[in-house]
Order: sequence, then C-alpha cells, then structure tokens
Amino acid sequence: MTEQSESARRSMWRARGWQIAMGVLGFLALFAICATIAGLLMERRLKDYALLTAIGYTLSALGFLSLAGWAFARGHFRDVESVKNKVLDAERT
Repeated sequence: MTEQSESARRSMWRARGWQIAMGVLGFLALFAICATIAGLLMERRLKDYALLTAIGYTLSALGFLSLAGWAFARGHFRDVESVKNKVLDAERT
C-alpha cells in the first residue's frame, strides 16, 4: 500500500468513528428528551412542557443560524450558478 492510500484509509475510519459517535450521542439525547417530555406530561406539568418545547425550538433555530453563518463564512453561497453549468457541461459530453 502506498502512504497516501493508508492516510486516506485512516481518515475514512476517523470520519466513520465520528459519525457513529454523533449518531449514538444524538440517539441518547433524543431518548432523554422523550423521557423528559413523557414524565412532564404524565405529571400534568404543561407549563414545563411548553418551556421545554420553546427551548427546543430556540436551540434548533440557533443551530440552523450557526450552520448558515458557517456556510456563508466558508463561501458556499458565492457562486451557486457554476454548479449548474458544470452539470450541464458534463451531460453534454
């Protein structure tokens, strides 16, 4: 094996490890949120449920805004038409 392919393989496994870790973490967070909501609803604490829902929407909006800001900072929205032209040129050949 060449050095470059070994490096690419390590990079792929590192990325795969992060994907699995984030998936497990996301699943645990979802389970914790569902358990919390179920507990609040069973205790009929609707004010707390509404607060939890508002916090969830706020965190989701902040996550979206930070992702959009990151994309703008990285220049992902500078030249969106060039992708279309590359696809059309590839189909013509």
